[in-house]
Amino acid sequence: MADEDWQENLKQTQARGLLARRILGVSVTAGPEEIRQAYRAASKATHPDLHPDEAGATESFRNLRCAYEYLMHGSGGEGLDKLLDIPPSSQKRGYEVDNEWGYWCWWRERFFP
Repeated sequence: MADEDWQENLKQTQARGLLARRILGVSVTAGPEEIRQAYRAASKATHPDLHPDEAGATESFRNLRCAYEYLMHGSGGEGLDKLLDIPPSSQKRGYEVDNEWGYWCWWRERFFP
């Protein structure tokens, strides 16, 4: 795996996190409780069942849900990638280096093939 791959992957992870926080309207330092409260308030404001006449309410709610799932559980990044216009070919190459284990696996494969 080339050096650019893990750096690109890290940039994508950071971009997803920033986009998710922007969608929910929370700061970079917001904790899980603040994220949960922001999600609940925003979901009440944009839920398609509560606003059936609004165009795009379903898509807005779907983006909100993807942002919440990504920040709280690490899943839902594919929905955020659609908003970031990341091509599918650049997704999921090699190890995820956003945690110590993924970085260690990358390092082991790179230097001890």
